[in-house]
Amino acid sequence: MPQSPAISIIIPVYNAEASLRRCIDSLLAQSFGDFELIAVDDGSSDRSAGIVSAYAADDNRVRLLTPGHGGVSAARNCGIDAARGTWLTFVDSDDYVAPDYLERLISGCEDTDFAISAYSVVNPGESPRAVNVLAGELLTDRNGNCALPALMAAFRADALGFVWGKLFRRESLDSDCLRFESDITFGEDGIFCFSYLRHVRNCHVSLNPGYFYVRSADNSSLAMSAPASVRLAGLERFWEIIMSKGFENLSVRKKMEVYCLDGLLAAITADRLSAQPSLSADDRYGCYDKIRQRLLPSSYRPYVPFFFDFCGRFRWWRLYERLYKLIYL
Repeated sequence: MPQSPAISIIIPVYNAEASLRRCIDSLLAQSFGDFELIAVDDGSSDRSAGIVSAYAADDNRVRLLTPGHGGVSAARNCGIDAARGTWLTFVDSDDYVAPDYLERLISGCEDTDFAISAYSVVNPGESPRAVNVLAGELLTDRNGNCALPALMAAFRADALGFVWGKLFRRESLDSDCLRFESDITFGEDGIFCFSYLRHVRNCHVSLNPGYFYVRSADNSSLAMSAPASVRLAGLERFWEIIMSKGFENLSVRKKMEVYCLDGLLAAITADRLSAQPSLSADDRYGCYDKIRQRLLPSSYRPYVPFFFDFCGRFRWWRLYERLYKLIYL
């Protein structure tokens, strides 16, 4: 195997024996073969580590790292530190990819800093559903590349809320010592992606939905069930990134603000509707005040708490997101 493969694939693994073979098989069957596969076992108590070891014995592109249990962010950081590829990509152990996924993702990336792909959602008992990462048409050059401001203007706000389906330049990660924040357990993917945008000038867009994101009955509601305090900690850190230098471009900032606002409102509303709310009335209205003062036009500020309380009570999640975007964007 070359000392410096084109792509390092990082898979955090924790008790994933039921899906791990499908994931690894789909990666080893890629039409683009210049990669290394780094599986980081996060202290699994099942046979996950043994499964990876068997693959590593047969294919020298596969490596197993066993740092012990530290959480998904620590596992990904371990993989980044060990990676030798020019590009890094992340794959979750319960997901899988199409045979041409890597080939189409890296195609045309020579003069870019970032690549992002459409993907497919696989719900239990349903056929895969393709999801475009763009909200509308985007004009690019013949290689599918575009400048970051143009890309951000067309991005769906949640497209950067996960790290899979993307390519990151390892050199950029190392130059800024960018790693996942292990003390943040909600929104860490978005924090990582948006922090990386400091290094991005041009991006390659693949409209091939070749990454299959598998939802189970458990993980489909996992983020929504996280305690409000945990979710708010991640969103506070995300807000610090928005306010930091390097995000002066208005289109980029607006997308970041939408992502942060959606998460903040979801956390407040979910806590309010839970059987045992953890936020006091002062905490909740403090969050509302942050929304009013930082994000919304002044003419709408007096109505924000009432409107979102009303929508939250009836679980009208999409309504308040759409109205916010109509008002603000």
